[in-house]
Amino acid sequence: MELGLILFLVLFYLLYVKPVCHLKIFYNSLVFPLIFLGFIACLIIFSGQSFKSAQFGFYLWLNVVFPSLFPFFVASALLQGTGLIRAAGILLEPIMRPMFNVPGVGSFAFAMGISSGYPI
Repeated sequence: MELGLILFLVLFYLLYVKPVCHLKIFYNSLVFPLIFLGFIACLIIFSGQSFKSAQFGFYLWLNVVFPSLFPFFVASALLQGTGLIRAAGILLEPIMRPMFNVPGVGSFAFAMGISSGYPI
């Protein structure tokens, strides 16, 4: 696996990071298809490890990401449905506009970001 990753990184560097100036149009038209073909080839070659990694990613999402974000989504939907966000936006417009140059409704995003940021 390390050899495939090293080859991929070398190709990415040669084709995208350090292209020759007179071949810039050639590189720009071929760089992304070659990168995607490299990804597909790596997925086919290392299919067992890819499947295990996908399982681990789904397990991580199901047990860490979803439980931490679900309360935030529910609280946001409830507050938006009750009209509390609009009322708070009207009240906080004089503070939010000069301080952050955003409308008063932006105070909701600010407050939810502070209260529901990184769930520790």
